[in-house]
Amino acid sequence: MPSATHEQAAEEFGDMIKTALTEMGLRPLIAQWRTATTTAPDGTAKEADGAWGPRRPPSGTPKKPSVVLEVGYSDSYARSRRNSQHWIDPVRDTASIAIGINIHVKNPEIAIDTWEWDPVYSRPKTRNHLVIKRSGGKIRIDPNFCEAHLTIPFHQRFRRPGQLNAKQDIMILTQALIEFACVV
Repeated sequence: MPSATHEQAAEEFGDMIKTALTEMGLRPLIAQWRTATTTAPDGTAKEADGAWGPRRPPSGTPKKPSVVLEVGYSDSYARSRRNSQHWIDPVRDTASIAIGINIHVKNPEIAIDTWEWDPVYSRPKTRNHLVIKRSGGKIRIDPNFCEAHLTIPFHQRFRRPGQLNAKQDIMILTQALIEFACVV
């Protein structure tokens, strides 16, 4: 059963996505799935902690979420990674990008990863990886990871190319991620 921390993380992250879409004027074009479930070929079912996709998907694409969120609280990093990667397997015809948030109970840190399918190697690959840590009473993004922001590209949300010269990728900046970690 999900904990209060798990639910808070899912809700807060969803709010960041909705805020970014609203600021870009794209909120009306995105649907939020409250219960997105996918079933693997072996019959196992998985329900996402958050899911978004185009209200009107392009012809020939599934009417399913294009972005899913998986939150792991007191899960191992490996389990959180598997849960996130479950969503982007093209055999399941599901999401274009999966966001995994792993909240470490013993270490005061949150790892955030985005995954997408790599057609060259036929497996999931990491698009972003960052770790938010608390040390010495301060919360900061671990400098060992080069990107201190999270990007969700337009083409992965809408399953079609964006307009040229338009800033349409969702970018969640460092300060917003640190505020997210403080709340969680």
